[in-house]
Amino acid sequence: MSFKYALLTLVWLSLSFCLAAESNLGVFVDVKRFLDTNKQTEFNIDYEIPYKNLLFKTRAGGYFAELKVTVNFAYPDSEQFQLLDEFTNNIGVSKKIDLSSPNKSYLDRIPLTLSKSGYRLRINFEDINARKSYTWSYTMENLKPDDLCSDLELIRMISSEQNMYAQKFLRDSKHYIPETTGIVNKSSADSLFIFCELYLKPGLHDSASLVISKDSTDVLIVNQFREQFQSDNQIVFPLNVDNLEPGKYSATLALKSEQGSFTRSTLFYISEQVERQYFI
Repeated sequence: MSFKYALLTLVWLSLSFCLAAESNLGVFVDVKRFLDTNKQTEFNIDYEIPYKNLLFKTRAGGYFAELKVTVNFAYPDSEQFQLLDEFTNNIGVSKKIDLSSPNKSYLDRIPLTLSKSGYRLRINFEDINARKSYTWSYTMENLKPDDLCSDLELIRMISSEQNMYAQKFLRDSKHYIPETTGIVNKSSADSLFIFCELYLKPGLHDSASLVISKDSTDVLIVNQFREQFQSDNQIVFPLNVDNLEPGKYSATLALKSEQGSFTRSTLFYISEQVERQYFI
């Protein structure tokens, strides 16, 4: 009897876990920090939801989902959260096949500027049709006013096409589409860009070196000098994903200028599309 009870308990726990997983909304959230002209930190909070994670309803010749976003914050010395913003994204899709595609998703950005560190952020994403939700929490840590560059941002595509995405992703008349997941699938992408902003006075001998490492071994080193920079205040490093094996990678930028040296790092993953396996 004890074995049967233990088995039934295990089955019940497994079913409860599956039901809990199905009740959660799958959302990718990433945050990157930049400095504005007043040396205050701008936070770009990017969130992305695959269409297949949303419940679309047929309406007016198309398919529509509603995503409610609620942004709350707490002061550094307070435990009480307050409402900062609340809005609903109406997401429309014209092709039914896109609803189940793993490569189709909804992408948006929430920009915030804070004068000091320590604020706590809590964002709730709710699929109104499916009644599923996901809550993301984050403690805001500002960049230092004398930092020479921003965070490193993974960019999956740079496009000059107009009206492709909202103005939120526009830099110098081009759309820089972020890779919010941090995972690059070799079967659907052959390139990756690493972007950062510079906060230094341009000098003739400025240089930047990007080192890509896997398992503490350097696999790729890309050097750029001032004349190769994207602009006076931007650097873009293109990477060929085909030359990288699947796994976890670190990218470290080493910046040298007359104002000194500075480093910044980030992580990303390379994956390959694998056949789905189903187990009972």
